[in-house]
Amino acid sequence: MFIGGAAGSTLGLLLAAGGAEHAASSGFYATIGMVAMMGATLRAPLAALTALLELTANPNIILPGMLAVATAELVSRALRGERSVFDALINAQPMSTRLKSKS
Repeated sequence: MFIGGAAGSTLGLLLAAGGAEHAASSGFYATIGMVAMMGATLRAPLAALTALLELTANPNIILPGMLAVATAELVSRALRGERSVFDALINAQPMSTRLKSKS
């Protein structure tokens, strides 16, 4: 989430420095970036949008969040395929560790 927040905040600062008249605050972009990263990494876009609504208590932020999460999900799917971060972690463990955890 830190990487998503940093990327979103950087985008917000660049838009403000570029003279965008209607750019929101960098905190807004940081929040959207965190939620997009969460949804794409965990492969749980609805959970990410629910977290966004719970954290901000602002229903007006849902549409930008949906666009960001959907875009992040599509990019993640194109780069990593159908595997989530949890699948990658399980595959990275040695087989002996996986067998011990099942018993």
